[in-house]
Amino acid sequence: MVGKGGKDLSNKEDRKYILTLCSTVPVPVPALKREVRSHRTDSNRPPLREICLEDLAYIPLPRAPLKWEQVHEGHLSDSIKETSELFEVRGGEDWKLLSVEKFRVDERPDTAFRQIHLINSGLIMIDDLGKSEKAKSAPAAVLRFGRSGDLKAEGSLHNDIYRLGVNAFGHGLIAMSRDCVAHAYDDEFRPILETPLREAPEIRALQQRFGIGADELKNHIRCVALAHDDSRYVFTGVDEAWCVDMEGHGLWGVRLPKKEGWVRAAETSLVFGTSADVMRALEVMKLTFPVTPEDIKRRYRELAKQWHPDLNPGDQGAEERMKALTGAAEILTGINPAAMPRYSGATLMKEMHRETFDTEGLKLTVSMGMQVSEVHAADWIYAANFTGRSHGVFLAAYSGRIVQVDEDGRPVCAYDIGAVPRQIIDTGDYLYFLTDTRLYVLRGEALHSIVDIFDGGDLLITQTGFGLLEKKCFRWFHEDGTYLGMVVTKSPIRRVYYSREGMVVETREHKALIGGVNNWWE
Repeated sequence: MVGKGGKDLSNKEDRKYILTLCSTVPVPVPALKREVRSHRTDSNRPPLREICLEDLAYIPLPRAPLKWEQVHEGHLSDSIKETSELFEVRGGEDWKLLSVEKFRVDERPDTAFRQIHLINSGLIMIDDLGKSEKAKSAPAAVLRFGRSGDLKAEGSLHNDIYRLGVNAFGHGLIAMSRDCVAHAYDDEFRPILETPLREAPEIRALQQRFGIGADELKNHIRCVALAHDDSRYVFTGVDEAWCVDMEGHGLWGVRLPKKEGWVRAAETSLVFGTSADVMRALEVMKLTFPVTPEDIKRRYRELAKQWHPDLNPGDQGAEERMKALTGAAEILTGINPAAMPRYSGATLMKEMHRETFDTEGLKLTVSMGMQVSEVHAADWIYAANFTGRSHGVFLAAYSGRIVQVDEDGRPVCAYDIGAVPRQIIDTGDYLYFLTDTRLYVLRGEALHSIVDIFDGGDLLITQTGFGLLEKKCFRWFHEDGTYLGMVVTKSPIRRVYYSREGMVVETREHKALIGGVNNWWE
């Protein structure tokens, strides 16, 4: 060690030296990974019901335009005009702007709580990125306000929020983290469920069916939903949905049909075998009963990598082993051996274009198509929620088809809006489908109203009506979709609720009280 003036200090006796670095930032100690055990009491999934749309009551509705279609066709010119006022009331015969107040700095709403959801007991606001002071270094935080806007509960969550489900008639919320842990809370944000979905028998079978890796799993589980009484929950993976109760029993499972136009491309084999041939085929593939198509697919890929002649140059027996493997897979799957080298489950084809023309007296037809794996032809479930105050479920697919099933997973009916909804809310009297561009209001099979959405708004359901909360506008409607009035703001809206004095709309720095609005709560 060298001291001041270049002196050697290393041989000094009875002296101790401490080296310190100035202006250093302490390195945070990484949090220990929490072990979460599955709450499932059954090791096997419940029977899976394949839904056939031809057997259901079919309710077609006007097609919801996509966002890019609105821009292309100029429909966005009809969007709500901005205001230069802090708050402006439009429409509503009896609506009046009673007061506008500026928040003290310590009263301002925390913009980290960027998600807002109405539930049975009031209003939930969610900091899904863990950026608020309330999060206290946790991955997410939540606030619950009563029906009059007063803070009732707050909490930080142990898990991040990658998927979220909030039941308008429930008390809390359910979410799934990036590591596929489902976690649910009551309205005091006390944990009522924490279970790793990756260990669920339904998800394990799904991974085998599509060959989904562990790092890809979170992208294939699209929805989680919680019943109004917290007694059961639903989760979806690709085109399948499963319902499980809080005691860990699988209740039912359903699979939606493939997207329209896709047909299986693999030819059916004409080869069949006796039971002895089947047993020999299982022996070749090192399988035993019971066996699933997913088992066969997985084992074929494993053995093909070991035995394929191209991967084993110089191995004289590789070709014979590969022929035996292909023959065994043909017996067990019924697929033509020509498709076996690329076998990875169902392959599907869709005709994209067909043209017929005459040439020298001959009529020729040219067809172009696309061939994809089953996961790309599947109609992925992108939205799910329970029906009102019951245990039925709505499942909305990417194609825009929305299937309703009862509490036992039996299909009831199917709606078609041509676009996947972001929210589905059933009040028992009215049914609401919200897409990025349109809100549908139905009662039974009857369409009562269509409301255009211009800013990707959120739907807030109350006992007497509903509101559409967009970035700088809050529109209020009767429950049947009759328009009642709106408030337009200069700055983005952070919170809206109904107090004893009237409706309150808050931005980052100001809040307004609007009178003449009917009470949200009976």
